Amino acid sequence: MIQCLVGRRWMWAADDLGLQIRWPSDTNGHYLARWEVPLTAPHGRYRFLITAKRYKLASQPFTVSNGAILTPQVSGQTVGFAYPQPYLLNDGTYRPAHASGGRITFIVNGRRRVVDERTASAFPIPVGARVSIPAGGAHDLYGNTNPSAIQLR
Repeated sequence: MIQCLVGRRWMWAADDLGLQIRWPSDTNGHYLARWEVPLTAPHGRYRFLITAKRYKLASQPFTVSNGAILTPQVSGQTVGFAYPQPYLLNDGTYRPAHASGGRITFIVNGRRRVVDERTASAFPIPVGARVSIPAGGAHDLYGNTNPSAIQLR
C-alpha cells in the first residue's frame, strides 16, 4: 500500500489490489515495488507500507512534488508539451499524452510575454524575430515544468 502523511497520520493513498503498484521479482526471490505517481496526486510525503502475517515493513518517506517533465512539441505556429510515457504500462491509471492548459512565459525579442490557457493543449507562438521559453517557463495545471530552455525562433 502507498500512504500519504496528512498532518501527523499516515493515510491510505493507493494499494496493490488493482494495477497501480507493480511487483517485479528476480530469480533469487528479490521483489521490488514500483508505483507511478498519478499526475493528480497531492504534493507531500509518501511511503510504502507492506504488511504480511508476521511482519510490517514501512519504507523511508519520500516526497511527491512537481517535476521538470514537460517535453516541447512544436507544430507549425504552436507549441505544446508532452508528458513522459507511463512507467508502468496498463496500470489502469489514466495519463494524458499531452498537457492541457497551463501557463507559458515566452521571451519575445527580449521581453517577457505570459500566456494562460485553461484547456488548450497547444499555445500559439507569439510573432517575433526571437522567441524562446526559458527553463521552467512552461507550467501545466499541476505545476510541472520544462527542464531546459527552448529556442523557437
